Amino acid sequence: MEEITKQPYTIKLFSSKYAYPSVMSSTA
Repeated sequence: MEEITKQPYTIKLFSSKYAYPSVMSSTA
């Protein structure tokens, strides 16, 4: 899990894969 904190790019992917769909679901 520490790798995610060290890798900004990983955070972007994580956000894109989970946070983004979550927002879409909330908006829908």
